[in-house]
Amino acid sequence: MVQGRKPRMLVVGPTLKQMGGVGMFNEILLASPLRERFELIHLDTTRPQESMDKVATLSPVNFLFFFRQMWRLLVILLTRRPALMHQPITDRVSYFKEGAFMLLARLLGVRVVGHLHGNQFKRLAEHRNGLVRRAVIAILRLPNVMIALSESWRRYLLDLAPGLNVVVVPNTVEADIAALAEAPPHTPGESADAACTILFMGSLGSRKGLFDALKAVPLVREQAPQAHFVFAGGPELGAEREQVEQAQAQAIAAGGVDFPGIVTGQAKLDLFAGADVFLLPSYQENFPISVLEAMAAGLPLVVTPVGALPEVLEEGRNAFFVSPGDVQALADRLVRLARDPALRQAMGAANRELFRRDYAPEVILAKIEALYERVLR
Repeated sequence: MVQGRKPRMLVVGPTLKQMGGVGMFNEILLASPLRERFELIHLDTTRPQESMDKVATLSPVNFLFFFRQMWRLLVILLTRRPALMHQPITDRVSYFKEGAFMLLARLLGVRVVGHLHGNQFKRLAEHRNGLVRRAVIAILRLPNVMIALSESWRRYLLDLAPGLNVVVVPNTVEADIAALAEAPPHTPGESADAACTILFMGSLGSRKGLFDALKAVPLVREQAPQAHFVFAGGPELGAEREQVEQAQAQAIAAGGVDFPGIVTGQAKLDLFAGADVFLLPSYQENFPISVLEAMAAGLPLVVTPVGALPEVLEEGRNAFFVSPGDVQALADRLVRLARDPALRQAMGAANRELFRRDYAPEVILAKIEALYERVLR
């Protein structure tokens, strides 16, 4: 390393043009104060919108994307000579592409930080085919260090691959969202009949529990007619688009719901600032950034005990946990919050405090920087 020159660090992955936790975290990383310590290079793997339904499949177009990205990676590694590569790691077919990227970097002497985001990673790691399982573990061993989003995920990775170098660094949120944690708290009406906006933010599909949430809407509004639901996000990638569109049409006809689509920027801030309750009844998660966003906004949570959520949230203090698929229990918790403004305010305040202490951008980015320094040494 030339004296006085910033070490070069390559960030691989999509941006927010391709929605999801990986793109969001990359945006946070690239816009962060880490630019003052490192020369950041970005290998953008964002897909064209028209090919999004082919994500994580063996479609021929994906092989074309892979070879193009592999070539661009090789050029960057040979001409820019980064000292470090930050590689997000997901699941399904994409996991093996990410493994190829890390292998190439290691062969060319670049140190690699792997960052496990994939909410369906366990399904891949526990594949019935032994060759697939062995390939998964071999790829896990490629990075110099692996970031897990929670302690439970760290333990899971160590059970899979004993001796793996794994550190826990949770997710965080964009600076504009984090600023909500310092804004004056949203004050709900004191009456049990005061208006209550329930916000769902995420991919619209079965994995995030959309259909369960839509089934709960009439049950909630029967007992709390002042409740209004907002489902923000685009349809889940894959074959569910038609089913999602039908469910949307039926829900809109029944009333009490809005579907603003994918929201970013000020529109997203306005949704969080105007909401009273956050809802995410997922079947699979790692550590969803949308939950952290809701915590920063001071919202009580109704979520499922999946991924890292039961590890970091306390039942009744930060969130109400509902088993995936239990529509009646989901409706019951939402009714309780809709009719109890004081409870909403208390849980929201606890979530803001937890966010500021453990998940604010300055807290997480300091951990990331310390990790980079350690790997470079």
